Amino acid sequence: MSRSEFRLQRVLELRHWKEQEQASKLSLARRELKAAKEALENLSEIRSATQDQIARAHGAGGTVGQLQNLRIILSQLDEEIEAAAGRHEQATTNLETSIAKFNEAFRDRQILERLRERHEEALRSAENDAERKELDEVALTHFGRSELDQSG
Repeated sequence: MSRSEFRLQRVLELRHWKEQEQASKLSLARRELKAAKEALENLSEIRSATQDQIARAHGAGGTVGQLQNLRIILSQLDEEIEAAAGRHEQATTNLETSIAKFNEAFRDRQILERLRERHEEALRSAENDAERKELDEVALTHFGRSELDQSG
């Protein structure tokens, strides 16, 4: 390992990979929530249309059998809407969890990024100090020779 290598580079790479993995999971959770929301909205629209159909059938003097069938359909739609609402709620919870995990992974990677930046800055500073010291020694040596040449 060279002197300038960041010792936690492998950990940083793992944190970066974890952040990317969490970003993918977050994207999936967002798509699942969108799908659950659309399904719930579609079922609600179907229920509303069925309710309108019941009202029209009732007002137009529809048969008892027709009204019973529409009420059964309405009851089944209510059950599906309830299930869809549960899936929507679960998808919302999953999204919130995914956001929290992504934020955590992002913070973890950022912490190591900052450590690496500090490490690089310390190396640059040490190199600058060494270069400055070397230039000072050259200048002192040159100045010392000039003094000897003038006195001798």
